Amino acid sequence: MMITIILIDVFTTFQFPNRQHDNLLLSLGLTTGLITPIAMKGNLLVGLAVILYGLLAEAAPVSDEDEAPPSKYSAYKPPKVGRWNTEKILCPLNPGFRHDNPTFELINDMVTSRPVSQWIMSPRKYSYFPIKSEYIGTWAYIFTVGPANRPTRAVVNRLTLDMKAYFQSIDEEYPFELCFIGYAYPTAIVMKKKPSDFYAARKAAIEYHEAALAKRPKRLKREFIRRGTLTRLETKEEVVAGVGLPGVPEISFPRAPIELYNEFSTSEVGKVTYFHYSSAGEGVVVYVVDSGCALGHNEIKPIIFQDYINAGDFPGDPFTDGLTSGIHGTQMVTKIAGRTSGIARKASIVMVAIRDGEFLMSLASILDGLMKMYDHIQKYNSNRPCIINISARLTAVFTPTGQESGTNLRILKLENNIMKRLLERFTNLKNVVIVTGAGNDKPGTPINSYPQVLPRFFPNSKVVVVGAASVDGLNMAQYDDTIPNFVWAPGQGVLQISDPDLMPWDKYPNLVQPGPGGTSIAAAATSGLLATFLARDTGEPEDRIERGIELLLKLSWKRNPKGVPIIHNGITPAQWPQSMRETFGITG
Repeated sequence: MMITIILIDVFTTFQFPNRQHDNLLLSLGLTTGLITPIAMKGNLLVGLAVILYGLLAEAAPVSDEDEAPPSKYSAYKPPKVGRWNTEKILCPLNPGFRHDNPTFELINDMVTSRPVSQWIMSPRKYSYFPIKSEYIGTWAYIFTVGPANRPTRAVVNRLTLDMKAYFQSIDEEYPFELCFIGYAYPTAIVMKKKPSDFYAARKAAIEYHEAALAKRPKRLKREFIRRGTLTRLETKEEVVAGVGLPGVPEISFPRAPIELYNEFSTSEVGKVTYFHYSSAGEGVVVYVVDSGCALGHNEIKPIIFQDYINAGDFPGDPFTDGLTSGIHGTQMVTKIAGRTSGIARKASIVMVAIRDGEFLMSLASILDGLMKMYDHIQKYNSNRPCIINISARLTAVFTPTGQESGTNLRILKLENNIMKRLLERFTNLKNVVIVTGAGNDKPGTPINSYPQVLPRFFPNSKVVVVGAASVDGLNMAQYDDTIPNFVWAPGQGVLQISDPDLMPWDKYPNLVQPGPGGTSIAAAATSGLLATFLARDTGEPEDRIERGIELLLKLSWKRNPKGVPIIHNGITPAQWPQSMRETFGITG
């Protein structure tokens, strides 16, 4: 038997910072004899062919652009096989350069010129990215740099020096305020699930799906009734007694008399019946700033999606696709407009996914998502009432502790100022209201993050901050009585759609399960209810938003005398369909 054995010590595919090729080159490293034909009884042609290929690869010509850098930059160790060893560096522009097109052209030239080009990953046109808006300019650039066998801060400092040298060489002013690593934030949006929780969560999900959901009542008969005097819309309105998963019916439980409330809220029918107006958010656009949204669940299929906005630069993770969206954003969307878990089921949704191509949420991806959302509102919805739901903390408010170093101090201040000024642009839009969760830290913990603190800096801003109420009607998370438009919504005992990583939707397409709740889901419910108020009103969007916020505050009431006022849609038993009124003995 003729056998040819070829030992290859190193075969890895990676990108060199000093030899940038759009198509990766397989280096076989022949100089140290890493390919050795053994058992010479075999056909030597095979071994010779491989050796020849390696020699040709090593002798491949290098263009002027891809010429190796000076020796002081060339200390380099390749990453391990299968490992992405890159850094994303964020460089905010000085405000005076945000609309300076000639500077943008210079930055384009800089990226392909030495010495800056040696740092930028190949292909370069996908490795730097302007964070910009057609209406408010370019605010920052993100640069993806390759491995350089040196500490991260040293890479940032070296790149910064080289960029400054470039602008100095052409006698132009340096446009960037500061460059720093765009770290990913460890928030609920990107948090990984604990493996130990997997089987327990799946078991609970299956049990709930097969038991509780099988007992849902049929949709009750619709009847036309004359609306109350909650808004200025003077027409007949249809109230529907629809199915609502736990966490939804509470928003329409009868307020009075207390005997009816107790009877209805504890009955099997009442627990899954959600009274709502048939308009249900129609004509209102809700922007959901979150992780993204998986579109395959039955709760989501009926939702009206006006658009889907993806933030961030060119995808850097080959395993990221359209379904890699995480569960957090999907749950927020379904709470706002889902088939049975939603509040405003006819509202139009725009998903704003603020995770980049590597599936991470960073300051860069947040800024880019907000910029794109700003443009979208201006282009397509400037005359429609728009709600921005942000069930997340985007950045913390800078509060000096005295422990920050000089560079870190500058970075913290810069991040703080950029987020504050960008969100201010949204508060200046007359047709926009921001709804955000207060935060899930324990009661008494100060609220110190954006967008939650916007009302402190902009007292007249249209911002609603939402706390979470327990099943007993008590506050269960952060609260700040200095925030003017602070409301509570159910944040415990709320059923949410299942995580696709836990259960395959093709097998359990309607699956829901008890979720962690908190102020995220409470904010989404509030956005849905506010959308229903805006849909039922008429007039200019700005006036409708003001009246809608007033209704949120006015109609909230305490389910527990010792608790907090929880949002309510204002529907009274007199407005219920006839069949439901008869069931509970309501006359008149």
